[in-house]
Amino acid sequence: VLPAAVPVGQATITATYNGQNSSPVSFTVVPTAYGIDVYNGNTAVTQDSTSSSGALYTPTNSAKPGSYVTLWGSGLGANSADSDTTFTSSPHAISTAIQVFVGGVQASNVTFSGASPYPGVHIIVFQVPQGVPNGCFVPIAVVTGGTTLSNTPTMAIDNNGGVCNEPSYGLSGSQISQLQTLTDYKTGAVIVGQSTSPSGTNTAAIASFSHYTGTSFYTSGTVSIGACTVEEAATGGATGTVTGLDAGSVTVTPPGGGAISLQAFPQSPGTYFGQLSSIPSSGGTFAFAGTGGAGSNAVGSFTANVNFPNPIISWTNQSASASVTRSAGQTYTWTGGAPGTYVTMSGSASGNGINGSYTCIARVEAGSFTVPSYILLGLPAGTGDSMLTNSTNYTTFTASGLDFGFAIGSVSFSVDSSFK
Repeated sequence: VLPAAVPVGQATITATYNGQNSSPVSFTVVPTAYGIDVYNGNTAVTQDSTSSSGALYTPTNSAKPGSYVTLWGSGLGANSADSDTTFTSSPHAISTAIQVFVGGVQASNVTFSGASPYPGVHIIVFQVPQGVPNGCFVPIAVVTGGTTLSNTPTMAIDNNGGVCNEPSYGLSGSQISQLQTLTDYKTGAVIVGQSTSPSGTNTAAIASFSHYTGTSFYTSGTVSIGACTVEEAATGGATGTVTGLDAGSVTVTPPGGGAISLQAFPQSPGTYFGQLSSIPSSGGTFAFAGTGGAGSNAVGSFTANVNFPNPIISWTNQSASASVTRSAGQTYTWTGGAPGTYVTMSGSASGNGINGSYTCIARVEAGSFTVPSYILLGLPAGTGDSMLTNSTNYTTFTASGLDFGFAIGSVSFSVDSSFK
C-alpha cells in the first residue's frame, strides 16, 4: 500500500530482501486514479449494501434501479485519517470529487466514498439510477477529479432483479453463469465480413473450429446494449490451450452465385478462408456447407446460413469522426441494417506512450449514438481510428464434435481519427 504521506509527483521505490536492496525504480504518483476490483474476467466486485450478508451481484442476482451498491476498488486518493498497514474499524470518507456512471447514466445518489476497513482498499456506495440499461454486462465507470476515468467493468442489472437477460446474445444470466464455468469446450463459427476503410473494401468468408481448454467461455470485452466500455491497454487474452478441429472441405455460396471453396491453412488448423465479392446492397443469404473431417479432432458435416438485410447498413456521418474533441463526445449516425440487430461503435487512439480504446453498442433502430465525453477522456490525445459495425443476429448450427456452433455476418466501416 502506497503510504498516504507520499507526495504527488515523481517517486522512487526499492525492494529489500535478506538485507539486499534492489535498484530504485521511478514512478509517478497522481492525486487519484480509481481502479475497480474485478473477477471472472471483467465483472465488477459489487455487493448489495443493504443486505446483512453483503451478497454479490451476479448474473443470477441482478441489481435493479434503486438498489444500493457497494463497489470495491482502490485509488480514491490519500487518506491520512486511517492506517496504511492495519485493519480500521471506523474508516473515513475521502474528499476526492467523484462521479459514478452505470450504463452511461450518472448515479446522482452517492452515499459514501472512502476507505474500507482494509488498508489501501476503497469503497463507493451508490444507488443504481433509474433509466439504466438492463443486461448482464452493464458497465460501471468512476470519474475522479473531473477527468480521470477508472476501468469500466460490468455488472448485471434487471428492472426486476434476479436473473439478468442479455438480448444481444439471446442468453439469460443462468446460461451465462454456466458458460463462465466452462473450461473445456469445442466451438465452430462461420462468418461473412465486409470492411470498408480508407484503403478500400474487403469482403471475406471465414470458418473456424477450435477446442479450448483451460480458459473460460466468457471473459472480458462484452458490453450490454446502450453502453460503453474502455480499455487503456491490452489486458491479455486467454491463457489456456487452443487446438484446431478438422471440418473437412468447407464451401460458401453467396447470393445468386456458385459455391466457393474455402482454403484450409495447415499452419493454423481448423481455420478456413475465402475472398468474396462485395456484399450486395440488398443483402441476401450466404450458405455454408462442410463435409466433415476425420480423426480424433474431427467435426461432423454441417450447414449454416448467414443472412444480410435489405438494405445493409451505411455509416452516414463518417467525416465527423475524422477529428474528435474528446470533451464534446462523438456522435455516430447510420441508416439500414436489420431490425432487431445491433450497431457496435469503437475507437482507438495512441499518444504519449499510451494506447486506449472504447466499445459501445446500440440498437440499429436508434439511428444514432453519442459516445459520452467521460468515455473518450479514457483515451489519450493522439491518432487512431473510429469504426462502426452492424452484425447480423447470431444463428446456430449443430455438428458432431461441437458443443456450440454459430453463424454471423458483419458490415463495418472505419476512418482515420485524430482525438484531441
